[in-house]
Amino acid sequence: SGVTQIVYKHAISTIVPDSSFRFSSE
Repeated sequence: SGVTQIVYKHAISTIVPDSSFRFSSE
């Protein structure tokens, strides 16, 4: 579960480094 979230965050980070961080935090 944790690894999946990291990969998801990293993938989005490439497109939206700011939005991905906020979305993942929620």
